Amino acid sequence: MALLQRLMKPRTGERIEVYKNGKLVIRGMVTMADDKLISISGKEMQIMNFRPDELEEAIANREIRIKKL
Repeated sequence: MALLQRLMKPRTGERIEVYKNGKLVIRGMVTMADDKLISISGKEMQIMNFRPDELEEAIANREIRIKKL
């Protein structure tokens, strides 16, 4: 499971889709990814921020799924 979490963790410059409970939340590019904040910019200047620790926990609980494009 730890390997899957590392593979799903987004990195700066990647194009991704974020799904929460099976529904698309945002599709865009990771503009910032460090140990304090992961920021994703979508179409029409839509921006979504995640705390890395909360994102990792949600991935582990299968609440959130990240698909790399």
